[in-house]
Order: sequence, then structure tokens, then C-alpha cells
Amino acid sequence: MNRLQTTRNAKRFASGSALTEFAPGLFILLFLVFFPMLDLVNLAVAYSSCWFLNSLQTKQAAMVPSVVALSPAGEIQKDIVDTWRHMGVGKFVGVVGNPQTKVTYRDGHTDPGTNTTDKIVRVETTVTCSPFLTLPFGNWPGLSAPMPFTINSEAQMENPDNAG
Repeated sequence: MNRLQTTRNAKRFASGSALTEFAPGLFILLFLVFFPMLDLVNLAVAYSSCWFLNSLQTKQAAMVPSVVALSPAGEIQKDIVDTWRHMGVGKFVGVVGNPQTKVTYRDGHTDPGTNTTDKIVRVETTVTCSPFLTLPFGNWPGLSAPMPFTINSEAQMENPDNAG
């Protein structure tokens, strides 16, 4: 065998090796990088949407009487949640079950001159979101299992006499 023929065979075999490495590389990129990254982006969107729901509830709870805010069928715990679930980003979150809302009140700052005490409303919203794609490996919340979010926020009552 002459030297020219050996060089041609070496070039031919070397150029085909890139094609044989493409399939495992594509598998690694898709299943170990792309799909988990897609779930993580969905997780960020779900968290921000749940935070927005809690923010809406807190702002409204600061303006209404405590009887309305504490009612399970009232506007804080039912109406705002139903509107959020059926409009905007809330309908794309993939909520598992119903979001749970807990409203509590506490005393804030007391003004020594008038002897009035501010009231602070605290709203805790718990939402469980399913992943965009359920991955077949592991049992990781957000990637292959539903992820619960619990978001808390507080606001000063507009009218302290409304707090019960």
C-alpha cells in the first residue's frame, strides 16, 4: 500500500467521525439541557404570576372591611383568584387544585398624639403549579413534580376601623 492511499483513507475516516458524534450530542442537548431549561423558564413565569396574584389580593384586602377579606367566598379569596385563573398569564400557569389564601391582621404603629393604632393586613397565598413538561427522571419539584409556592405580603389598612 502506498503512502497516498493511506492518507486518503485516513481523511475519509476522520471526516465521518463528526457525524457519528452528532446524535449523542443532540440527545444530551435536548434531554439534559433544553427541556429542563424550558421547565425552569416556566417555573419563573409561574412564580411571577403567583406573586402578581398575591399582590392584587393584598392591595384589595387593605381597602375592604375584614369581614369581606376573611370570607372564603368573598372577593379576596375567590373573585380575584377566579379572575386571575381565567385571564392573562394565570391561565397558562398550570395550577394544580385551588390556590389557598390566608388573611390575618396585626397592629402596626401607634401614634402617641392621637392614640390611634395602624392596622396591617397580611395575605399568604399558596399555589401549586405543575411543570410545563414532566421529565421522566427523578422526583424534582418544578421539573418532574408539581411545585408549591407560598407568597406573603403585608399592607397598611386604608381605614383601620375596617380591621376586625
